[in-house]
Amino acid sequence: MQLIDNGQVYGNQGSVNSGIATFFTTNLPIGLHNMTAHYLGDANTQPSTSPMINQVVLGQTPLQITAASTSGIMHPVDFSVVVN
Repeated sequence: MQLIDNGQVYGNQGSVNSGIATFFTTNLPIGLHNMTAHYLGDANTQPSTSPMINQVVLGQTPLQITAASTSGIMHPVDFSVVVN
């Protein structure tokens, strides 16, 4: 079993119990994630892929913009970007 996030394999394999796949993570980055689950198949079951779901991770992340004045002095400004 694989979890696909925006077209890329994400993290470790999930577990399957009684036909239900479970993935657990605490480190999805902030933003929109288009998630699908992909079962690789086995001797008894064909491979399959779930429909896509959209997962939005809210939070904040630091951002720093640095501008240079005409005299060459650097002026860093710190921002906190919040995704809601």
